[in-house]
Amino acid sequence: MLLKYCKVSWVALLSYCSLLSPVSVASDAVTKTSDPLVFNDYGEQMKKGLVGIGLAAVRFDTKIRFIEKQSGVSVFLDPEGNLDLPEIASVNTFYAAYRLAKKHDIGAAYFAVKRDTTFFNQEINIEDVVILNGRASLSDDTKFYFIDYGYTLFHDYRSNVKGLLGIAGLDLKYTFNASGEIIVDGVPTTGSYYKGASVFAPLPLFGIDLSFAFTSKWSVATKVALVSGSYEDIKASAFQARTDARYWFTKNVGGVIGISYFNADVTIDEQTERTEITYGYGGAYAGLHFAF
Repeated sequence: MLLKYCKVSWVALLSYCSLLSPVSVASDAVTKTSDPLVFNDYGEQMKKGLVGIGLAAVRFDTKIRFIEKQSGVSVFLDPEGNLDLPEIASVNTFYAAYRLAKKHDIGAAYFAVKRDTTFFNQEINIEDVVILNGRASLSDDTKFYFIDYGYTLFHDYRSNVKGLLGIAGLDLKYTFNASGEIIVDGVPTTGSYYKGASVFAPLPLFGIDLSFAFTSKWSVATKVALVSGSYEDIKASAFQARTDARYWFTKNVGGVIGISYFNADVTIDEQTERTEITYGYGGAYAGLHFAF
């Protein structure tokens, strides 16, 4: 099992997971508005923060390859392909945002993915390893943490452009267990076989958040962000994007609905083994939040 921990010192961890990006705290979105998260024409600071919960329907696309450096044996896992891990799943997310000053705010989000599958008496071909007439199980227990700092670069009575700087925490954990008749690089054996990938990588994030208000209640927003970093034998990069619509039901209660995309490439280059992981998802989400 691969277990690595990346430490990155930062004043804040990144915002708004691309799956359910929290509603950003807008600046001067609409003049003379009752929106609880903006400044009005007279410089009055309205309510400063929000907390929310959301639900998303997500389609996953992941690939994992283990390469043993000495023997050259390669194991390729296609979780949503021949290993029957659920391709579509629903996940809950939690998010929050807080305005520090007129042009400065912070945000945070968290969500967890938990998927598993088990199958019996099937031939499982994972490249140089074949499991015959046995039992195999695969689980995905991955968590995402996001915290960021946002600075307003431009705003008028309807538009807002914000730069983002923060950290995206990818806490990835995959485990594959098999037992029965096993062929490794053409050599038959009987027993059990295990492969695991576990990595926690807090990675720097840079992005931009654009929003436009149609009225004091209705607005739309788009966010694009890049995540990239390395530490010791771990290297990772990611791209995330989302577009959503937002509506305030009252001065304190609002909702969001939108679509998102995320894709990450992680490489763990250890002394005896190299692991290459591609983790992606896309889907639709909706959330409800309370402003204070």
